[in-house]
Amino acid sequence: MSAVKNRLYVGGIAKEVTEEALREAFIPFGPISLIELPVDESTGLIRGYAFVEYVDPMDCREALDNMNYNELYGQTIRVSFAHGTTKHAVWEMGEEEREEHKRDIEAMAGVRILPAKPQRQPQPAESE
Repeated sequence: MSAVKNRLYVGGIAKEVTEEALREAFIPFGPISLIELPVDESTGLIRGYAFVEYVDPMDCREALDNMNYNELYGQTIRVSFAHGTTKHAVWEMGEEEREEHKRDIEAMAGVRILPAKPQRQPQPAESE
Protein backbone atom coordinates (compact mmCIF):
# COMPACT_ATOMS: atom_id res chain seq x y z
CA MET A 1 0.00 0.00 0.00
CA SER A 2 1.14 3.47 -0.78
CA ALA A 3 0.85 5.21 2.60
CA VAL A 4 0.08 4.83 6.28
CA LYS A 5 -3.66 4.49 6.63
CA ASN A 6 -5.24 6.40 9.50
CA ARG A 7 -8.24 7.88 7.68
CA LEU A 8 -11.51 6.06 7.01
CA TYR A 9 -14.25 6.69 4.49
CA VAL A 10 -17.69 5.93 5.98
CA GLY A 11 -20.50 5.61 3.42
CA GLY A 12 -24.22 4.95 3.61
CA ILE A 13 -24.78 7.36 6.48
CA ALA A 14 -28.36 8.26 7.41
CA LYS A 15 -29.29 11.93 7.03
CA GLU A 16 -29.92 12.17 10.80
CA VAL A 17 -26.34 11.27 11.76
CA THR A 18 -24.36 14.03 13.44
CA GLU A 19 -20.65 14.48 14.00
CA GLU A 20 -21.20 13.62 17.67
CA ALA A 21 -23.02 10.38 16.77
CA LEU A 22 -20.11 9.38 14.52
CA ARG A 23 -17.64 10.18 17.28
CA GLU A 24 -19.59 8.01 19.75
CA ALA A 25 -19.71 5.12 17.27
CA PHE A 26 -16.01 5.22 16.35
CA ILE A 27 -14.28 6.37 19.58
CA PRO A 28 -14.25 2.88 21.17
CA PHE A 29 -11.42 1.96 18.78
CA GLY A 30 -9.06 4.78 19.76
CA PRO A 31 -8.47 8.53 19.83
CA ILE A 32 -9.95 10.37 16.84
CA SER A 33 -8.08 13.37 15.44
CA LEU A 34 -10.71 14.55 12.94
CA ILE A 35 -14.25 13.87 11.72
CA GLU A 36 -15.53 15.40 8.50
CA LEU A 37 -19.21 15.19 7.59
CA PRO A 38 -19.60 16.90 4.18
CA VAL A 39 -22.79 18.88 3.60
CA ASP A 40 -24.47 19.49 0.24
CA GLU A 41 -24.32 23.27 -0.14
CA SER A 42 -27.53 23.45 -2.17
CA THR A 43 -29.70 21.48 0.28
CA GLY A 44 -27.89 21.90 3.60
CA LEU A 45 -28.18 18.12 4.17
CA ILE A 46 -25.27 15.78 4.79
CA ARG A 47 -24.05 14.03 1.67
CA GLY A 48 -24.34 10.51 3.10
CA TYR A 49 -20.66 9.91 3.79
CA ALA A 50 -17.98 11.03 6.22
CA PHE A 51 -14.29 10.74 6.99
CA VAL A 52 -12.97 9.61 10.37
CA GLU A 53 -9.28 10.10 11.07
CA TYR A 54 -7.46 8.32 13.88
CA VAL A 55 -4.26 9.29 15.66
CA ASP A 56 -2.95 5.70 15.42
CA PRO A 57 -3.21 3.65 12.19
CA MET A 58 -3.73 0.44 14.23
CA ASP A 59 -6.85 1.98 15.79
CA CYS A 60 -8.00 2.92 12.31
CA ARG A 61 -7.61 -0.68 11.14
CA GLU A 62 -9.52 -1.97 14.18
CA ALA A 63 -12.38 0.46 13.48
CA LEU A 64 -12.47 -0.67 9.83
CA ASP A 65 -12.56 -4.34 10.82
CA ASN A 66 -15.33 -3.80 13.36
CA MET A 67 -17.54 -1.14 11.77
CA ASN A 68 -17.74 -2.14 8.10
CA TYR A 69 -21.29 -3.30 7.33
CA ASN A 70 -22.53 -2.40 10.81
CA GLU A 71 -25.73 -0.48 11.38
CA LEU A 72 -25.86 3.19 12.39
CA TYR A 73 -29.21 4.98 12.75
CA GLY A 74 -30.96 2.09 11.04
CA GLN A 75 -28.72 2.04 7.95
CA THR A 76 -25.87 -0.28 7.06
CA ILE A 77 -22.67 1.71 6.75
CA ARG A 78 -19.69 0.83 4.59
CA VAL A 79 -16.25 1.60 5.94
CA SER A 80 -13.01 1.57 3.97
CA PHE A 81 -9.66 3.29 4.04
CA ALA A 82 -9.84 6.79 2.59
CA HIS A 83 -7.31 7.18 -0.20
CA GLY A 84 -4.63 9.82 -0.32
CA THR A 85 -5.64 13.19 1.00
CA THR A 86 -8.83 13.25 -0.99
CA LYS A 87 -11.93 14.51 0.68
CA HIS A 88 -14.49 13.03 -1.67
CA ALA A 89 -16.11 9.72 -2.53
CA VAL A 90 -14.67 7.14 -4.91
CA TRP A 91 -17.13 7.99 -7.70
CA GLU A 92 -15.93 11.61 -7.57
CA MET A 93 -12.27 10.62 -8.15
CA GLY A 94 -10.36 11.29 -11.33
CA GLU A 95 -8.92 8.47 -13.44
CA GLU A 96 -5.47 8.52 -11.80
CA GLU A 97 -6.96 8.56 -8.30
CA ARG A 98 -9.28 5.65 -9.17
CA GLU A 99 -6.27 3.64 -10.36
CA GLU A 100 -4.47 4.28 -7.05
CA HIS A 101 -7.65 3.28 -5.20
CA LYS A 102 -7.82 0.07 -7.24
CA ARG A 103 -4.16 -0.74 -6.47
CA ASP A 104 -4.75 -0.16 -2.75
CA ILE A 105 -7.76 -2.50 -2.75
CA GLU A 106 -5.86 -5.15 -4.69
CA ALA A 107 -2.94 -4.96 -2.24
CA MET A 108 -5.21 -5.03 0.80
CA ALA A 109 -7.33 -7.95 -0.44
CA GLY A 110 -4.57 -9.87 -2.21
CA VAL A 111 -6.57 -9.99 -5.45
CA ARG A 112 -6.42 -8.51 -8.92
CA ILE A 113 -9.35 -6.47 -10.19
CA LEU A 114 -9.97 -7.14 -13.87
CA PRO A 115 -11.38 -4.51 -16.21
CA ALA A 116 -15.04 -4.83 -17.07
CA LYS A 117 -15.77 -6.69 -20.28
CA PRO A 118 -16.93 -4.34 -23.01
CA GLN A 119 -20.60 -4.71 -23.83
CA ARG A 120 -21.24 -6.12 -27.27
CA GLN A 121 -23.03 -3.58 -29.39
CA PRO A 122 -26.03 -4.84 -31.39
CA GLN A 123 -25.35 -4.95 -35.12
CA PRO A 124 -27.71 -2.98 -37.35
CA ALA A 125 -30.03 -5.11 -39.44
CA GLU A 126 -28.89 -5.53 -43.02
CA SER A 127 -31.26 -4.04 -45.54
CA GLU A 128 -31.86 -5.72 -48.87
